Amino acid sequence: MGIWGDRFRKLGWWKMGLLQEVLLPAAAVFLFSRVFFYPFHQSFTTPERVKGIGWMHQAGSGWTTPDELIQIFGVFMLFLMVGLILHYWRWITSTRGAGFKALCWWVLSAFAATLGTVFLRELARKAFDPSTLSRAPSKQDDIIYWKYLDADIAYLVGGFIFFLLLLWLPFIFRRGTSLKERMAAMVLSLGLAIIAGCEVVYIIEGWSPPTHRWNTIFKFHLQAWLCLSIGVGCIAGAWWNYRRPLLPFALRLLGRFGRYVIAYPLMIFALMVAAVFPLAAPYIFSYGDGFEGRTRQITGVQTADGLNFLRVKEPDVAAGIDWLRSNVNGTPVVVEAAGESYQDHRSRFSTHTGLPTLIGWVHHSRERGNSPEPRIEDCRLLYTSVNREKVRDLLQREKVRYVIVGPTERSLYSAAGGKGIDKFDEWPDLFRPVFQSEIKPPGVAIYQVDPAYRLQSAAVKSATKEEGFFVRDEGLALLRGAEGFGAGQYREPRAVIVSKNGSIYVADTQNHRVQNFNGQTAFQWSLGEQGVEPGYFKEPNDLELDEETGQLYVLDTWNARVQVFSPTGEIARIFTVSAFGPRGIAVGRIPFAVEHDGLFKIPEGAAVSDKLVFIADTGEKSVEAYTPDGKKAFECGNSGEENTRLAEPVDVEITPLGLAVTDARNTRVVFYDGRGKFLEEWKIPTESTGGTTNEMHLAWDDAGQRLLVSDPEHNQIFVFNNQGQVVSQTPVPGSPVGLALASDGRVYVTLRGKHRINLISLK
Repeated sequence: MGIWGDRFRKLGWWKMGLLQEVLLPAAAVFLFSRVFFYPFHQSFTTPERVKGIGWMHQAGSGWTTPDELIQIFGVFMLFLMVGLILHYWRWITSTRGAGFKALCWWVLSAFAATLGTVFLRELARKAFDPSTLSRAPSKQDDIIYWKYLDADIAYLVGGFIFFLLLLWLPFIFRRGTSLKERMAAMVLSLGLAIIAGCEVVYIIEGWSPPTHRWNTIFKFHLQAWLCLSIGVGCIAGAWWNYRRPLLPFALRLLGRFGRYVIAYPLMIFALMVAAVFPLAAPYIFSYGDGFEGRTRQITGVQTADGLNFLRVKEPDVAAGIDWLRSNVNGTPVVVEAAGESYQDHRSRFSTHTGLPTLIGWVHHSRERGNSPEPRIEDCRLLYTSVNREKVRDLLQREKVRYVIVGPTERSLYSAAGGKGIDKFDEWPDLFRPVFQSEIKPPGVAIYQVDPAYRLQSAAVKSATKEEGFFVRDEGLALLRGAEGFGAGQYREPRAVIVSKNGSIYVADTQNHRVQNFNGQTAFQWSLGEQGVEPGYFKEPNDLELDEETGQLYVLDTWNARVQVFSPTGEIARIFTVSAFGPRGIAVGRIPFAVEHDGLFKIPEGAAVSDKLVFIADTGEKSVEAYTPDGKKAFECGNSGEENTRLAEPVDVEITPLGLAVTDARNTRVVFYDGRGKFLEEWKIPTESTGGTTNEMHLAWDDAGQRLLVSDPEHNQIFVFNNQGQVVSQTPVPGSPVGLALASDGRVYVTLRGKHRINLISLK
């Protein structure tokens, strides 16, 4: 190869050949790859979860086992053996004394690989020595079990791959190797180096052993697979084109033995094994009914049709996909249910048609550096909202042309009789049904969106709202609901309150609404959806009911306002609050304290303040007091001595002892009087969560004269007596937040993490 100039031929190989045939081609490949991928490197930022490089001996488990190596790279290993036979045979027969050099290199390679393996195994043994255990651990011992299980295989595969890598290195530099074979050896060595490197280090991503190498193996073994594929292809070509030199009879006999007895059978066997997957895959993965384990028989029709599993399992979905493939031109945006990754019932239409969608697999959308939550919320709003203008604006903004309504959408967005799905049939000006299949009722419907996004008031068939802003519906009972969008279902509920007549109200925070249940916990109505208009909310965090007027106060947290509704669902008033991320609200009168010996105390029969609305201003670290018509009266907790200042007020509760405030970061309850005077503090025996807001809510038990405090970040609830002493500490899994006393003394608890409401007994 003379592309670098004929004058270089006069130089010795080690003076210029190494540069010409090894270093310069490698540098050229590297530079071209950097140029081609320059836009990617300019925009790429390391994900926050990636914390650096970790050492496998410190992780103590997760090494590749020999059988896993065979499963993944076994076919390549057979070809590599053939390639080694070919190249070392050429080396041995090239010059006198070459055989001794090759033997020395084999011995040195074996010694270096063994030494490296022993050294790394000793490092792993220092981090964890199974001989120090008194008994063999069980799976319940978690990480110790996996370390114990993997102790014997530590670095065995890595050492073997390193040995193969060393055996291939001479053919990158050996003088008698052609440039094509030299490049093949470089690519093979790179692939082997990647595999060996993954046995020594891994990318730290937040997963603990033994699953800490998921992405390391997935991403890097894929690159190794590509390198080995290219290198093995070159080996196969070199083998078939190899011209045998004239050798003595004994060497010719040995060469034929290696060729016909070892190499050919290995290559044929490897090709046969490699052919199994492409021949069998269509029959393994495309059957409608899958694999019958007992009979070892595959059921269903033999086909290479990738949709066949849907044609049997959910034929309406498959028919809808076929319709889109056949009848839709271009790349219009389709909308289907948003959901988590790795679920076979999510993102099916966009996946099988290639059409763009509003939101695909959530995890992978997040991996691209953009928060998927706004689009998840848009998807929910599209299916659940009954506000025509909001739906129209969303469709127009995202250029949506087709909306899918199938079993997944009905399950997520219309459970328990929700009426949001009905609008697709009730708004003919905006949605036109173009496909319907009911092989398995209720089937799948596809609606085409009016390309002009026009609204015609006469086109609305029915209304969905009754009194005021209340939406009456059929729904699940209070304690039966789980995660979802339907009536009686919740998404991260934050607050619950119980009126004197037993009616129950829930702040369904991530569904941006309030839900109401009667005294028998049956669903009555819902109020609101996401938005900034009157009657709409953005993550309402708390509620309060004024028993004197029957008015419902809703703390509309991220709209920084309080919306007040009449008993019939009409908006009584709305007032903004000078707060950032307020999380707690209370309405009522607080007794005034009297100063005695430099301290403020609430005496017997103390005078009380006028009715006020108290807001826990979490972001501004204060408590704000407003008159019922929205005029600011005073604020407290953000001035004075250090012990009187709030670090993270989360909730407020009116008690006979004063206004109780949870100061989450300082793990305490602080009391103020009706003028905002500091009274006292009660320490909560839990750990501070630092920068993570611990949404500690309060409830006062008037009958028992006790204060309940939730601790969601530590899954527990505290009960204080009226002297500030902790009388009980109850574990409650599921991140308990909101608390409310039932008429029988039991406590309703909103479980933010489980998206449920529970009824429990506390001591």
